[in-house]
Amino acid sequence: MEDAQQNHQAKRSVSEGNAHRFRAQRIAVNILLDALISGLAAPIAVYLAAPRSGILHPLWAVAGGAVALLLSGLPLRVPQQYWRFSGITDLRNIAIASLGGAALFSIAVIVLGYRLPSVTFPIIYALVLLVGLGGGRLMARAVHGFRQRGRGASSRALLIGSDTSCDLFIRAVSRHPAARYDMIGIVTRAADQIGRRLHDTPILGIVDDVPALLDRLARQDRLPEHIIIADPDWRGALVSALLDAAQAHGVPVQRAPSLMRLTPADTIELRPIALEDLLNRAPVSLDIGGMERLMRGRVVMVTGAGGSIGGNSCGRSRDLHRPAFYSLIIMNSPCGALI
Repeated sequence: MEDAQQNHQAKRSVSEGNAHRFRAQRIAVNILLDALISGLAAPIAVYLAAPRSGILHPLWAVAGGAVALLLSGLPLRVPQQYWRFSGITDLRNIAIASLGGAALFSIAVIVLGYRLPSVTFPIIYALVLLVGLGGGRLMARAVHGFRQRGRGASSRALLIGSDTSCDLFIRAVSRHPAARYDMIGIVTRAADQIGRRLHDTPILGIVDDVPALLDRLARQDRLPEHIIIADPDWRGALVSALLDAAQAHGVPVQRAPSLMRLTPADTIELRPIALEDLLNRAPVSLDIGGMERLMRGRVVMVTGAGGSIGGNSCGRSRDLHRPAFYSLIIMNSPCGALI
């Protein structure tokens, strides 16, 4: 037993050591790439600021630009950014680091007794840094997305919901390798959003337009294979109208997971439309304990027990403890419904 535990601890230590080395290597690669981009940005900025001044002089200033960017980027943890998942916050930090790097580099050039190529050089250098550093990360993200979309066949889907819920769902799907959907369009509630595009997906109409929209897509041989409701607040008449329109074309309607549950998982599972989704309100949970306390030791009569509500009330009695009832009397007209 002790040998097995020691072997397990040894394997775990080796695995953790490999993980630490891999992280350090990735950060080192990021530093080298950022240094290369900042080094190339210096002569480019000089040429843009003063085309007749020739190459940057002295040449060690190229390395100085890389050092200046590293110093300004370290407090913002720019070298630790995950390039293919870069977002708005990362680009904001890159912009701040570019301004700081350009300012530090310009100050160093002046302190060392050299002249700036032009008065606008710091601004031009910061812009070149921003384009180089931000463009590299955006390119890495685009390549990652292209590789994800290229894995296996995708199914056509029509997305239903508010602009916010559709945005979150598309983002979750785009980062999930197992969920492959070709979003052919979006349907929202707001008519003023029609014609706009969300993540390069056109907003085709509102819920009232779904029957005509599906007819048009069927004529174009572009009928969706799924209709996905991304908004958890869409219920009742809205869902009922979608089901009627989809049933006419044999397209299944499914609901996405709650937006609060779109966390990393093995799969993003869509579920069929439940009966509760057709209500114009949230489902009400019965207080079984309160019902038991109310009816304990009493004679309970259910009228209309042969109907849907009365029959369901009798069925719910099975959720209570049988000793809670003294007697249960059921009535209906006609009596044949009780058989």
